[in-house]
Amino acid sequence: MKAKLNIVLITFIFIAASCGSTKNTTIVDPILGDWNIMTENTPQGDIESVLTITKNTGGVYVGSLNIDADVIPLQNLMIANGLLTSTFVYQEIGFELKGAFLANTFTGEVKGMGSVFPAKGTKAENE
Repeated sequence: MKAKLNIVLITFIFIAASCGSTKNTTIVDPILGDWNIMTENTPQGDIESVLTITKNTGGVYVGSLNIDADVIPLQNLMIANGLLTSTFVYQEIGFELKGAFLANTFTGEVKGMGSVFPAKGTKAENE
């Protein structure tokens, strides 16, 4: 009886272990890609830009803003739990960009020149 119980138990363990998927699944980071951003109420009016977020070979986030054909690298970029903080220099003026990603939307602010400007956007459709 004990031998039958051991055989049943071993069989159950093999069956349970073989039920796992052998496929390698890749989790896509929803933050990666291009985001169409509008920074509102600046002295130059509303400014459209494209925020591009990628990861380098070390798995660290890197990003840039494309404003009127200027590609501006984001410095001190940190993204954690869907929250972004970074700094950048545009037209020789330092700015800070902060915001949150939620699904396909971005909501945040750009600080600079003694003011705070709302920034909002959506993930580009080609992503």
